[in-house]
Amino acid sequence: TGRTMNTGDLLTMVQPFAFGLGFWRMESAMRRFPDQASRMTAAQLLAVFLSSVAYGLWAIDMPTLQSLPWNEWMTSNSVIFSILWTGIITTALSIYMENKAMQTLSAAETTLIFSTEPLWGAAFAGLVMGEQLGPNVALGATFIMTACLYSNLGMAGMRNLWQGSMSSLGSACNQRFDTAAAKESPLRLQQQLAWVS
Repeated sequence: TGRTMNTGDLLTMVQPFAFGLGFWRMESAMRRFPDQASRMTAAQLLAVFLSSVAYGLWAIDMPTLQSLPWNEWMTSNSVIFSILWTGIITTALSIYMENKAMQTLSAAETTLIFSTEPLWGAAFAGLVMGEQLGPNVALGATFIMTACLYSNLGMAGMRNLWQGSMSSLGSACNQRFDTAAAKESPLRLQQQLAWVS
């Protein structure tokens, strides 16, 4: 059977470009108005709210909206807590912190940091939820990190990074062997002196 692209697939493909464009515009705005992180956060939250409402009205028809159990949801403590947590902590606070970070980070650096989000998600899922991480996760993590490093460092930068990490690893191994040899050398010296005498 052949697979076809649906709307969700297309939106998933557009999302990285939208994030990159948003970071680039925010970097420019934060350079021009470095003390206005709160106002920029408010503007972004308004844009998120309006686009979410517009998408909701477009994607869900009115009879379906009216048939949803709104009264039950609005009287449930867990639903209200989830809405407040999602709105305040994971949306408003994270956007505000992003805007503050854009005062010192470039859009490329911010994109690099955000590109590692799936890696952190997988790591926390493994640690907190006990999810089994197989070779596919390792391969995906390798692709993500390679793409992030290449987009920010280029091929020459990646080569320098690789050579620097290999030389650091080599010197660390040599130091460990030198330390082990230094610990063993008094014992060897005693054994050699005992044999000579």
